[in-house]
Amino acid sequence: LSREPVEFFARLPLIGDIAVSPTGDYLAIKQEYDGKYYLVVDKIRGNKRDRSYASKLGDYELRWMRWVTPSRLLVSIGFAARRYGVPTSETRLFAINYDGSNLKDMVKQRKGERVVQFQDDVVDILRNDPDHILMAYNESDPSRPRVYKVNIHTGRDSVVEGSQKGIYDWSTDQRGEVRIGKGIRNNMWETIVRD
Repeated sequence: LSREPVEFFARLPLIGDIAVSPTGDYLAIKQEYDGKYYLVVDKIRGNKRDRSYASKLGDYELRWMRWVTPSRLLVSIGFAARRYGVPTSETRLFAINYDGSNLKDMVKQRKGERVVQFQDDVVDILRNDPDHILMAYNESDPSRPRVYKVNIHTGRDSVVEGSQKGIYDWSTDQRGEVRIGKGIRNNMWETIVRD
């Protein structure tokens, strides 16, 4: 009976996740190297793969990635931080081209507003509007997220659903319309549905 060292079982899997672009031209790979995950994008040519991009995330953790167009993907990162002296976990969401160009933060910091702690709550990838996604966040009250329509090329956003007391989660229908809100009101679970 052979005994493998503990390190063998404690290692991250070589591939944490993989996503194929909508046209099948690119692979986005959450790939382990030296104990950390990196984002790797390969162009697929027949049975050959050519490296298009490999990330250098520093102290950030690659959480997930998702293609939104044939050449552009969303990338969520996480990291440890401190707020008011308290240790926290934070997330950020970026859109990036397959080759690493045109990196855009999807949540803009507004003057006089707090930095949003969790910035990767994607409500919907709008299939009928490939330049935009819907995201939920609120700079002034994180427990009452608004839904924003965000341009994946510029990061510009506009509110499509305002915040409501007690509602902390939003969902869309098949057309990308915000239809369902879930939360707690008066110590009771509540779901609101729009016509």
